[in-house]
Amino acid sequence: MANQIAKSRIVLKEERRKLLEILKTLPVLKEKKDEKTKSILEEIKKTKETIEDLKYAFLSILNELSLVFYYINEEGEIVYINKNEWKFPSSGPFFPQISFLFNVPSEELQKEETTALQTKEKAYLYRYNKLKKGGFAIFFDITEEEEKNIMINSLLHDLKTPITILDGIGSNLNEEVENLKKQTKRMKDLLSQYEILMKLRSKKYILQKANLNIYSFLKNIISEIEPIAKKKNIKIKLNRNNDLFIKTDEFLLYRIVLNILSNSLKFTPKDGEIEVNYFFDGNFILTIEDSGPGIKEEECDLIIKPFYGNKEREGLGIGISFVRSALKILNGKIAFGKSKLGGLKVEINLPQ
Repeated sequence: MANQIAKSRIVLKEERRKLLEILKTLPVLKEKKDEKTKSILEEIKKTKETIEDLKYAFLSILNELSLVFYYINEEGEIVYINKNEWKFPSSGPFFPQISFLFNVPSEELQKEETTALQTKEKAYLYRYNKLKKGGFAIFFDITEEEEKNIMINSLLHDLKTPITILDGIGSNLNEEVENLKKQTKRMKDLLSQYEILMKLRSKKYILQKANLNIYSFLKNIISEIEPIAKKKNIKIKLNRNNDLFIKTDEFLLYRIVLNILSNSLKFTPKDGEIEVNYFFDGNFILTIEDSGPGIKEEECDLIIKPFYGNKEREGLGIGISFVRSALKILNGKIAFGKSKLGGLKVEINLPQ
């Protein structure tokens, strides 16, 4: 019995020694554990900072690329939008609001494909992508691209004028040789000025203002388009014959006047009239009136907007869209109204 007790004491003593050894190592283990935890926390902090940096960079890229980015949850509610612009909704159900805005069925917006969405004011490329929970939608603004296309169409539109005139020249070329040379030169000039038109839309156009005799200027433009007017027996009347000098960019003003007169010729019926008038009233005022179908009073403010169409004067938007851009460069204004001749009255206002 005594031997067993002695042995038990020895075992207990040994176990106690081992326990003391283990207890001695605990602070070291605790210190190592704290160091490891501290290291993990540091990594988490760095990861959070990296995520924030990436988030900032991502949003900066989105804004720079003219992108509107939406994150939508499983219920179809807007959770996040990177920027509030135009008429885009910032909260609430996503698909019904976008459907109403662009007049597109809601189910079409939920397809994972790129499509074009357009209103009278804006044009966007749209893409929706599904996630495990919810999804995201991207709108890329292509309004500028649409207006560049309008500008190109405007150039082609203007080229039709000298081509039509050349086609209308009679068989007696001896009498028409000067007009032939003039219209050929005009086509070359229009093509050579294409680069200037691109600069106009990209805001890189450099104004070249100089004194311009408006009477001689208008008289020359009218003489250029008279062969077309004669085909429809349309009389173009310049109501003033006095010299008036204004300071402006002759090329831009030529394009503005030619576009408006070309549209008047297009929509004025046979045996119709077009009247051109100008005066100075603090600003330079130019009016062009025709006896065509005109436009409704409620459309006078709408016609200047990009992509706007009109049943009575279909195709008016191409030339007028360029006029709008050119007048913006010249700090000018344009207004539409009812003409005393029964058709459309266009008024150009240029500050001096």
